[in-house]
Amino acid sequence: MVFLGLIVAFLTVIFGLFFARPVVIIGGGEHLIQVELESVAQDPLKPVHLVLLGHGGAGHDGGGLADTIILAQIIPKQKRINLFNIPRDLWVELPFAATKDGHEHMHAKVNTTLSIGNSERQYLWRPEEYQGYDGGGNLAKAVIGQITGQPVDYYLSVDFGGFVQVIKVIAGSEGLKVDVPYSFVDEFYPIEGKEDDPCDYSEEEIASMSATLTGYQLEQQFTCRYERLEFQKGTQYISPEQLLKFARSRHSGSGGGDFGRSQRQQVVIEAVKDKLLSPKILPKVPELIAQILKYVRTDMDRELISNVLLAYDDIEDFEIESFVLTNQNLLADGRSSDGQYILRPRLGLDNYEQIQELVGWTLEATGEASLEDFLGRLQDVI
Repeated sequence: MVFLGLIVAFLTVIFGLFFARPVVIIGGGEHLIQVELESVAQDPLKPVHLVLLGHGGAGHDGGGLADTIILAQIIPKQKRINLFNIPRDLWVELPFAATKDGHEHMHAKVNTTLSIGNSERQYLWRPEEYQGYDGGGNLAKAVIGQITGQPVDYYLSVDFGGFVQVIKVIAGSEGLKVDVPYSFVDEFYPIEGKEDDPCDYSEEEIASMSATLTGYQLEQQFTCRYERLEFQKGTQYISPEQLLKFARSRHSGSGGGDFGRSQRQQVVIEAVKDKLLSPKILPKVPELIAQILKYVRTDMDRELISNVLLAYDDIEDFEIESFVLTNQNLLADGRSSDGQYILRPRLGLDNYEQIQELVGWTLEATGEASLEDFLGRLQDVI
């Protein structure tokens, strides 16, 4: 059962990697907790935690940073998959010092775990397990463990190009049949490769605008860097390339915030699930997994995943529930010592007690458990 949930999460949740700006962390303090696939297979009812990391990749500004991090909690006994979206601005402690001879662990935004762990130039004194091919995934797993209080068994990372290729593997160039919940227009969707285009402005004009405008207001002046997106409400096929844009769009007048993106995330997840569970596709899932793994980085063993998957026949029974951590529930706004905007636990820096209680509660909760149900228990605190 556990691998059934694992593959469902792997093949469906991956498509939600770019719909929010999350970050997730799990592990056991400074020591990376690893679970061998064989041991999980021997205990098919054991919950599994999988961290999903989405990043821009080559050609994107900050392409190594995790644009989205999601913790997938697979609970075979309850036939549930819980998804925890954590914002990339969450300020976390990393398991090594900021300097080679330092003693205190450094703090950084959680979205840096992937890029630092994969880097061949930064913080080369970091522990060996946070270097090399799995370095970024291992670092994210360790940090996510500290936050959620649960051991992370596996990681899976994919860049924007990989996302598009995965959709093509599953649905072909036609894309997925999606039920778009509302119509929206985004006038400022970034065009790949044009992040630094001056848009015919002179250096003097750019300097003048930069002196009076900041952030999104400044970005809006460079219209040549963006394209216009428009999606109409209703059921329709969306190509892999457009599906990425549909999922990542964040500047529309309606549904442009985190809530709207989360809603679209669920729409895409349901579309993927429907496609995978269709009579024509389901028998091909093991073959699809082998193809999909070409476009992702993970510490899961592909051969064992494919073999174990064949033993399960109740994939369609699993329910998916999402939990989004924001400054409206368990997190609070803040500033780092160097002035960066950050998010921290509402109880205080590095105090993840409420988040850990939430993640632990979902392991036992039955029925249609929701974040609102949990928050109701903490009302006197929040």
